[in-house]
Amino acid sequence: MGWFSNLFGSPKQPELPAPTPAQLAELARDYEAVLLDEGASGKPEDYALSLTYVPPGPENIPANFKSPFLCGCCAVPTFLEARKCGLWVAKGLRASQVGRLVPVCAVCITYLNRHRSGQFTLPKGYDPVGQSLVERFPLDDLKRLALTRIAFVQAKVRSGR
Repeated sequence: MGWFSNLFGSPKQPELPAPTPAQLAELARDYEAVLLDEGASGKPEDYALSLTYVPPGPENIPANFKSPFLCGCCAVPTFLEARKCGLWVAKGLRASQVGRLVPVCAVCITYLNRHRSGQFTLPKGYDPVGQSLVERFPLDDLKRLALTRIAFVQAKVRSGR
């Protein structure tokens, strides 16, 4: 059984090496530490009231804003070209986030779209890995989805893809 199946009970399996149960346990511990270090809550609702879209373009997105970055909400590596597709940002809540805007990934935006009355449009090319995963997997357990995304990114890095 593949690692996507272990996490989601889905028959879909990527063509990437699966993490071992020990690696998944270590990943979960590391993820909790990153959430704490980054000041991320892991709860998209916490960021919904201040969520703002910054349109694409060099006048709006500084050249030094590079991908990948950690989502300010779930602290998962997120890949997008903000100067081409724009960027969803929200006010940081705690620790190192306080007093600054933090980027928000497609998974957290999609979660808000499905669980709140407001609609936040995701432009083409906005966090394609996140958008791909939310099309295939449920959003009922954001931590499990975050761990899957991180394991997926790590597997791609380990395999050189």
